[in-house]
Amino acid sequence: MNDSTAIVKVNRKDATNAGVKVTLPIGKTKVKIIVTAENGDEKTYTLTITRAAAKEKEASNTVPKAGEVQQEPSTGTGKTQPPPIREINHL
Repeated sequence: MNDSTAIVKVNRKDATNAGVKVTLPIGKTKVKIIVTAENGDEKTYTLTITRAAAKEKEASNTVPKAGEVQQEPSTGTGKTQPPPIREINHL
């Protein structure tokens, strides 16, 4: 963060100087981020993160071996999807 006087809270926990871990259970999780500027102005962001349940094959082998490429499940959209977010360490 460039503005040393701004304050960042994630789900009401101070994340200004260190990351905040957010538990992401299977299903939808809302993450509320509030940024407070030096002058007191606040901006609120709400992220809705959806974590799908791992398929049996994926659950048993979630980390690819050296030299292997892990294929993401198809969403049927024809677009490449990013891997699921597991935790937020810092902004």
